[in-house]
Amino acid sequence: MLLGVDIGTTNMKAVVLNENLEQVYTTRERIEATDPQTWVKAFYSILERVPYNVDAIGLSFMAPVLIPISRGGEPLLTILYNDPRVSGYVEKLMEKSMEYWLGITANPPTMQMQLPKILW
Repeated sequence: MLLGVDIGTTNMKAVVLNENLEQVYTTRERIEATDPQTWVKAFYSILERVPYNVDAIGLSFMAPVLIPISRGGEPLLTILYNDPRVSGYVEKLMEKSMEYWLGITANPPTMQMQLPKILW
């Protein structure tokens, strides 16, 4: 059995597929995009409700998201893919030449990249 979990901005959805890749179970849990604790609670709630033993779990997220954690392993906050708080760091990174970024990442810096989120 395979469990697929999709984490969106308002819901966490799950599907269980059998060995023939047929859907045998679905569920969803409401989440708050900016509160990582709701993600953790929703994920465990889904795991508790799945009526099958699963062999593997696949996760899908809405877009690149950063969730820093405390030294104790607790999620601190959620920095979403389009968080405007990182835009100044994108601008700062763009002070390097476009060739520099294309050579390192093959992409220019954007709000979706992790580096501006980490710098924030």
